[in-house]
Amino acid sequence: MLELYQHSCRELKNYIAEGRRMVKEIEDETFEINPPLFREYMCATPDVKALMDNQFKNVKTHARLLSKAMWYEWRMKLQEGLKEGLISISEGMDADEKMLKEREDLLA
Repeated sequence: MLELYQHSCRELKNYIAEGRRMVKEIEDETFEINPPLFREYMCATPDVKALMDNQFKNVKTHARLLSKAMWYEWRMKLQEGLKEGLISISEGMDADEKMLKEREDLLA
């Protein structure tokens, strides 16, 4: 179980590092070539800015929830593998217990 969580932590660190690298690349590109959306926002009326702000918040919330969904799915897959392994071990232990009882009965 500990190994599973250690593996999970290593994978998460790799994902985070990759994500940071991607964000840095996007930031660099954005500073070099300013997207038209930024110009539209700067030139917009206060009402349109408020609408755009609301849409940006919705996009951010959606991205965060999508990220959480991906995280939970990834974690479930890891735990499913662990569960299968533990079930296999449990079945093996049950078989061992049955065999030991049979041997005890033979000796008794």
